[in-house]
Amino acid sequence: MARQGQDQQGVSNTDRRKVLKALGATGATMSVVGCMGGGDGGDGGDGGDGGDGGDGGDGGDGGDGGDGSDGGSGGAGETIRTLDYVSLSESVHPIRFTWGQMHAEQLEELGFDIEYHALSIPDYIDRGFNQRDHDIYILRYLDGFDPSGPLYTGFHSDSTAEGGGNCSLFQSDEFDQMYQEQSNATDPDERQQIVYDIQEMLMDKQVITPVMVQNRQMPYDTQKVTNTTTMLEYGLGNIHNFSSMEPAEGNDSSQLTWSLSEDLTTLNPINPERGRAERQINRLVYDRLMRISPDDAQPVPWMAETVDQTDETTIDVTLREGLQWHDGESVTAEDVRFTYTYGAEVSPNVSGIAEPIDNIEVHDERSLTFNLSEPTASFQTVAMAGRSANIIPQHVWEDVPDSVDAESATQWVNPEPVGSGPWQVESFTLGEELELSRFDAYGDAGFETPNFETSVRLQAPDIRTTVRQLEDGTVDFIPYEIQVTDVQRFQQNDRYGLADSLMTSIHYACYNMNRDLFADNDMGRAVRRAMAYAVPKQEAIQVATGGTAQEIQTCFSPGLSFWYNEDVETFNLDLEAARSELESAGFTWNDEGRIQWPA
Repeated sequence: MARQGQDQQGVSNTDRRKVLKALGATGATMSVVGCMGGGDGGDGGDGGDGGDGGDGGDGGDGGDGGDGSDGGSGGAGETIRTLDYVSLSESVHPIRFTWGQMHAEQLEELGFDIEYHALSIPDYIDRGFNQRDHDIYILRYLDGFDPSGPLYTGFHSDSTAEGGGNCSLFQSDEFDQMYQEQSNATDPDERQQIVYDIQEMLMDKQVITPVMVQNRQMPYDTQKVTNTTTMLEYGLGNIHNFSSMEPAEGNDSSQLTWSLSEDLTTLNPINPERGRAERQINRLVYDRLMRISPDDAQPVPWMAETVDQTDETTIDVTLREGLQWHDGESVTAEDVRFTYTYGAEVSPNVSGIAEPIDNIEVHDERSLTFNLSEPTASFQTVAMAGRSANIIPQHVWEDVPDSVDAESATQWVNPEPVGSGPWQVESFTLGEELELSRFDAYGDAGFETPNFETSVRLQAPDIRTTVRQLEDGTVDFIPYEIQVTDVQRFQQNDRYGLADSLMTSIHYACYNMNRDLFADNDMGRAVRRAMAYAVPKQEAIQVATGGTAQEIQTCFSPGLSFWYNEDVETFNLDLEAARSELESAGFTWNDEGRIQWPA
């Protein structure tokens, strides 16, 4: 069995912020915090692209620094050193911990010596995203509704910079060029083919080994609510569900009650360090020009009545009539322009999604034109429907931070938010509860208004408490995943329903390609492919998720059906195939069964 590493705990929050800053500044605004902790994950990424950064280094003089190098390979015929396999601890993320251990045990069977490091969230982030001090690093990451975000974050050369999401430290001019081509391809079929070709290249090299996509189970009380709407990634936490749910027969309550175990610390929609709890509220309080459809995961006009791409770099937008802010002011095209121009100045998240914008022309109160600096295929998904695309009122934000008690606009808590979404904030008590009320004027713009009059979000200390709250009738539903044992119990009780929510983020293993064993050459390719053949995907899905996850062979979730290439080469548990890969590269085994470097 793989040895457990003895690792120190308690890396400072500064290192965690490096990751957040890197992601926000490049526009790859994915939920690194959400995807790291608690087994719950993020709420769906923006799929952003762009950004810049340094390279991953080449090992130089053999130091162990942030470039991920290990000082070179062993000599011909020498036994390969112990490899560092890095995961989150079982208490933090039991699914990832479990399948990682199963993979490590198969690698031991193959002849590698593995030390398994199960870390706290700060140590895990620091080791993989900052120090790059790993041989094998496993993640649940690369979320988003558009391929640009996962591709840029996971594989682009710029993302090898400290804090970037390319934890394989893969650098390829060929990939970077293909990435740019798909980013500029505004014809969907042309872009799809390029994305398919990228997947075939990445999976042939096994730059990462995709393992599974979780299908999160979210419970609700059928005696309290009915007419639920679930969707890819968000599950019951999506904005459509908060409007479609209605009281079940016999339930006279006009209040919808739910619970989250994550702290709600700010109501600021442009704060780059906002977590899943904050993003959940932002989706309900603030609106966007477009929303992701629960039917096909594609962007559809929302605040916008029409969105017309007249050529590769010009997008005309006409707003709905009757849009209002919660304080009664009208929403105008100037508010939209302000959101992108002001936001780009003060928030790295907004700056990332606004990067392709050359200028925005306002024609009248309801119409405007986005002029882009270059063709950007992901713009509507990312910059109009993504989670950093919340439209904010100019008359509230134009003097922030000068008019409020905050050092910067992103640090303002925004305790009494003014949005234009279907719910408005009535009261907020930090660490206790948040009360929302239905915004009836939402219907003036042609939207369906929520069926409940109020919605209360309770603060729970942990997931077990939220489950108990559902069982004792305190809450009506839980808008995030629960543990496998709780799923099985709810399945046996007719009172409760379970909504499926396939994630966009994927579970995968990556290999430090700055280390000679995994380098981007024929030998490194053979090693990575051999390790891919050592992942017991189906057994891991059964053991770690109770069979609820879905096996994958490429770097996207099958939920992104338009982009998911089903024809890539497949890798499942096959140690004979793994040995063949290693033998083809000249590796041998000593009398103890340990793998040796080629002679």
